[in-house]
Amino acid sequence: MIRQVLLFALFVSVAFAAPQNRERRIVGGVDNVLGEIPWAVSLRTIAGLHFCTGSVLNNWYVITSAHCIDGRGASTIHLVLGRITLDGLTGMNRQGFRVIIHPAYDVSTQNADVGLIQVSVIITFNANVQAISLGDTMIGTGVSARVSGWGSTEQDFGPTSNNLRSLDTTTLSLNECQDRHTWWNAERINMNHLCTNNGVNEGFCMTGAGGSLVSNSQLIGVASWNVPCALGYPDVYVRISTFRTWIMSQIGSQ
Repeated sequence: MIRQVLLFALFVSVAFAAPQNRERRIVGGVDNVLGEIPWAVSLRTIAGLHFCTGSVLNNWYVITSAHCIDGRGASTIHLVLGRITLDGLTGMNRQGFRVIIHPAYDVSTQNADVGLIQVSVIITFNANVQAISLGDTMIGTGVSARVSGWGSTEQDFGPTSNNLRSLDTTTLSLNECQDRHTWWNAERINMNHLCTNNGVNEGFCMTGAGGSLVSNSQLIGVASWNVPCALGYPDVYVRISTFRTWIMSQIGSQ
């Protein structure tokens, strides 16, 4: 009996901790063409390793998940814009100047998992690099949306797609999202979150975290976590309408 309890506790702790430590990618969906998702940003280490996705907000700021940049020095973050392939040679390169993490971010629950990167040199817009506007309305159930990011085309540690990919999906109610998750994950889903209705082999896994959830040409969510990914459990996003006032207060009119 004791052994069973210990095994169950271990299973719960591993499953609960997974979203905190595992980067995420896009599973399923289709490849994008250059200029189709002009706000998409590949966040990379100085060595050029892609670790998360972001979105251009204006000429100076990129939005992503807080857990993507928590503990990273701004100058160690390399941003690649205007490119749809990870190994491409074109596009725009910028370095981070300042990292801003929401003050309510909780690393243990992933609540308020939203952060900003200010770049050191202005982002100049062109056909392949554009800003995405922030949604300002409360998104309900059954809203059509598209998530975009780079990464795996299979569950967990499958092969990584070199192309920026997008997946069409729809939003879920808070109650349905909680009901479809295991109880230890359902407890940390709240009105700060927005969930999407993904089937098996659909969703973001690995380095797709921080990717954009867009509806009617507005950013409505930032990819935060899912456990396990691409197995039919709803993906969980930061709800932009909840944090829009804070975001605007940080990026100003720049």
